[in-house]
Amino acid sequence: MNAIIIGCGYVGSAVAQHWRNLGHVITATTTTQDRIGELQKVANQAIVLKRCDEETLQTILQNQEVVFLSLAPTANHQVDSDMYEETYLHTANNLVLTLKHFPNIKQLI
Repeated sequence: MNAIIIGCGYVGSAVAQHWRNLGHVITATTTTQDRIGELQKVANQAIVLKRCDEETLQTILQNQEVVFLSLAPTANHQVDSDMYEETYLHTANNLVLTLKHFPNIKQLI
């Protein structure tokens, strides 16, 4: 299985490690370049995804079979309602729009 995990904090990283140990090909995303090295230990590929816009999502969803959405607002910033709206609502809306172009992808949320 080719799977992408959008949001590899604690939960996403644990899922990535588990699935990789089962032999699946895992792409992990993070919002910071500093975490790439850490994620390369639990995933086959790690990429920085600053914003889940439709164009970027179309690029990273190529050849994926499963999407696992596991995200949260950035912990090292003061979290406010706008950050929650952008993190959850905007990401979910853009993902739904993008997934229409990939009918074979299974959605795990």
